[in-house]
Amino acid sequence: MAFLNRVCPGCTENTRQESVKPPVSAMDSEWDAISKGWSGLYNQRMFFPYCRCDGCGMLYNPTYFNADQLDELYRSMAPNMAEAVDPAILQQTQKGYVDLVAQELQGDGGYLEIGPDIGTFAVACSDVTVFSHYWFVEPNEAVWSSLHAAFPGQATSIESSLSSIEKIPDRSLKLAVAIHVLDHIIDPLDTLRLISRKLANGGIFLAVTHDERSMLARVLGKNWPAYCLQHPHLFNTKTIAQMFTQADYRLVGVRKTSNVFPAGFLVRQGVWAGLGKKIPPLGVLENLNLKLRLGNIAAVARYVEA
Repeated sequence: MAFLNRVCPGCTENTRQESVKPPVSAMDSEWDAISKGWSGLYNQRMFFPYCRCDGCGMLYNPTYFNADQLDELYRSMAPNMAEAVDPAILQQTQKGYVDLVAQELQGDGGYLEIGPDIGTFAVACSDVTVFSHYWFVEPNEAVWSSLHAAFPGQATSIESSLSSIEKIPDRSLKLAVAIHVLDHIIDPLDTLRLISRKLANGGIFLAVTHDERSMLARVLGKNWPAYCLQHPHLFNTKTIAQMFTQADYRLVGVRKTSNVFPAGFLVRQGVWAGLGKKIPPLGVLENLNLKLRLGNIAAVARYVEA
């Protein structure tokens, strides 16, 4: 198979050292096996080798899927998290993200979110401030009706590709959001620069990503779930800050975040990941919600005109 050869997405440096060797390398696998390992948790861990850039320290896959391969794989995505966990529980995690930006928002402007799913975070944001227009980039057209329904009577535009961001008027956005998205995008630096043109002076960008330097990542090693086929690179507090700065944002801060999940869901996911077996709901544990730090970070950055 003809995979893509990449330089560092953080600084375009082309020298690196291998850092995380996969138990099963996608480079040596058949397409049927890759398709099976693409979505969900499996006991056979497969991904591309991760290397660390000699220039900026970014952890990334020098070899990765090309655009056509990614299109095929994303079309076969498994059900999203909102179908696996009660949306009311997911809202608790989203509320924590809203708290990170609520005091930073200023002035008038629109809202952009890449990968909003059913719009849980956008709805939570609308409870604390007003936006003139909601712009969503969501490849999964199955949730478009839910997004429209979440904002009745409000100006809302939904597109499927990142290139559609060009349609947004320059300097018109108050807030841009990417929750567990930047670690999926092949060219994250270019995306940050594109969005900076759309943000108004003082506009905010919120990005939530995995933290490859987290304690959970260190403990689990190559079995950390974020090492997977869907992540061509992974950030830490330093590399995400560097990328925003390189894209001409002013960093407000980077902090660890917490997630809320039912205990039963976490146990079932652990069994699936470790043994490759799905088990039924676990009674009372499904109603016991836990707030945990699961190795994620949130970066908040502001666009300020030079």
